Amino acid sequence: MIEKTLNYLIENYSFVLGYPIEATDIARVCDYVLTAFNGQILSIIGMIDTCKHPLKRAVYTQDELHKIRQACRQFILHAYGKRRAIEIEFWYVGHDAVKILEEDSIQDMKANGYQFSASCWAIDTANQKVASNTYSLMHWIKQRNLTKMMNQHGLSN
Repeated sequence: MIEKTLNYLIENYSFVLGYPIEATDIARVCDYVLTAFNGQILSIIGMIDTCKHPLKRAVYTQDELHKIRQACRQFILHAYGKRRAIEIEFWYVGHDAVKILEEDSIQDMKANGYQFSASCWAIDTANQKVASNTYSLMHWIKQRNLTKMMNQHGLSN
């Protein structure tokens, strides 16, 4: 299941399997790390396969997330001084993944700031549900699109 999700993101959204050296901390705790830069936003997605690793969690404090942001700042500085955005997401993919978002350590792991956001997502393949630990219009749209992706492309079990 997680392989189908990886392939879908790589083929349709220009993600690459890999990460900048500055995001090594994310790679240590995640099963897969995808990166994309569209000229405006540097997106890093750390994926954890909850079927293979049901107890594995990526837990960072606000300070740790901002340290990763600072380490990646070379990717967000424009020649004319304008900053680009960084988006860090942790995806839990597998059976009963939505329950992971209810844990206190995961609920607290979010950050929003100027040109920076961090959030956790659960893609529950058993119940065909997608959830996030943050709530905004953009996250609602993303949740809807991920649910469509899961249903239309056979990304559920």
